This record gives sequence, structure tokens and C-alpha cells, in this order.
Amino acid sequence: MKTIKDSPNALKVIRIAALFVLLLVAFGCRKSKRDIAEENAIQRHGKEVQVEKDVRQRIIQTFRFLTRLRSAGKLPGISMDDHGTVSVEKMPSTLPDGRLAQEFHVVITNASPARNFYYVVAENTNNGESQLSKAWRTDPAGNVLEQYPVQ
Repeated sequence: MKTIKDSPNALKVIRIAALFVLLLVAFGCRKSKRDIAEENAIQRHGKEVQVEKDVRQRIIQTFRFLTRLRSAGKLPGISMDDHGTVSVEKMPSTLPDGRLAQEFHVVITNASPARNFYYVVAENTNNGESQLSKAWRTDPAGNVLEQYPVQ
């Protein structure tokens, strides 16, 4: 009794199929350099978007922390009656001890002349929560007038 493997036509078909699979694997599955570059660009963009979201979230959390300090009367130099604008002039950075930090510039506009306060908020190394690590006031030219103690 003959099997399919013993048939000369079946062997030819198997050889042709094996050759086709080998050629497909060797040449047909490769991506072009352009396709690879596009995929890499998409991955980089995704990472950049995530970093931007993380930075925005960090700034929002830090702003809320400063707002809670002000509401509790614990923001150095600023009273509950002061009003002004808040700006972020620098991106979050890493302190020498490895903590993330964010600097905020607060301008009190209801005073004449306007008063400039700067606060650096860093994450606590023990629990990751925000803590005020530096506070100071400057004149309009940027000269430091007063450094505030922080807890």
C-alpha cells in the first residue's frame, strides 16, 4: 500500500511548500526601513505624550499642595488676603538627593509694588507626598530680599 509520502507528486508539493515557507520567512516577513522608522517614531511620540501628561499631573498636584498651604495659613510670606498670579517657569527637576522638585513663581498683584515669591516643592523621600523645601521673596529685579524658613 502506497502512502501520500511515497507518491512523487506529493513529494514535489511538499518540497515546493517548504521552499515557499522558507522564502516567505527569509524575505517576505521583513519590514522596510521606512516601516520600522514609522513604528519607532510612533513609539517615541507615545512616550513623549506620556511624559507631558506626567509633568502636567505633577504641576497640578504641586499647585494643589500650595493652595492647601495657603488655605491653612502656612504658605510663607503670603496672607489669606493676598491675591495674585501663579506661574511655572521651570520644568520639574531632580534635586541632588534624588527627589523630584517643582518651582513656582507667585506674584502678589494686590500690593504696590507687586511682590514676587518663589516656592520649591519637592516630594518627601519617606512617603512621596509634597513638601515645601525652599521659599523666598525677591524684588522686581530678581534680587533675593528674604528667605523663609520651611518645615
